[in-house]
Amino acid sequence: NVSIAKAKPDAPTNIVAKAETISKLADGKITGVDATMQYKSENSDYADITGTEVTDLAAGEYQVSYKGTDNYLESDAVTVTVDPGRKLNLTFDFNGGGSAAYYVDYGEEIADYIPTIGQEGYTFLGWDNDIPDTMPAEDLTFVAQWQINQYTITFNTVGADPIAPITQDYGTEITAPADPIPHSSSVYFAGWLPAVPATMPAYNLTVMAQWRSREAENAPTNPVTSTTVTTTPVTPTETETVTPAAGTFEDITDEEDNAGEAQISTPGSELADAILTDS
Repeated sequence: NVSIAKAKPDAPTNIVAKAETISKLADGKITGVDATMQYKSENSDYADITGTEVTDLAAGEYQVSYKGTDNYLESDAVTVTVDPGRKLNLTFDFNGGGSAAYYVDYGEEIADYIPTIGQEGYTFLGWDNDIPDTMPAEDLTFVAQWQINQYTITFNTVGADPIAPITQDYGTEITAPADPIPHSSSVYFAGWLPAVPATMPAYNLTVMAQWRSREAENAPTNPVTSTTVTTTPVTPTETETVTPAAGTFEDITDEEDNAGEAQISTPGSELADAILTDS
């Protein structure tokens, strides 16, 4: 018997890999193949090729070779790469200022991307469409839905006739009511505290009437004046120094030529210079 060695063909040529259309969609391809060939990924065994292309491939490297037959050995492999497809756009439009946009893979869970949002003066009602659990093979945009809130301004007239409260949508222009009429002529209306806002704020508000006393407003102001006192020193011609017993005052005898005036000296002190004048 004669043994004939099997020939080993060259590696396949003209093998082309086509990228996924969308990241993780696994719709990549290998073309230029036929039924005499086989392929495998990095982590799999060879599988037979039955047509002219291999479809539904995830991104990654693949090896393609000729299969072994009764007459031929398995050929060397050629390596081709299926590139990943584009990321998908996932957008949340806040519908009133701002948005959040993400690039995500096909089949990726969406829950972690959903933002928590709020807007002053509005109640968030949700998104315009239902949000799926995982990303489909298409871009998605969701638009926030809002409902404007209403708020109330209450007027505390502090004893005057009541004024109806104002309830309006947030941000709408407010027309202030007529001033309250006091029950007494002794006071007048001096405004609201705090002042009535020009537009409705994003909260309920109570304003209180401020009343002022007319009497206090009209009371005269008494200026404080200064008075200058002028004194004329008296120069005695002669004085008599009287020294009483310690701790007592004795009668004082005036000199005839200096009647009605005396200088008093007390024990242990200098001259007091006190001027005594008879009435």
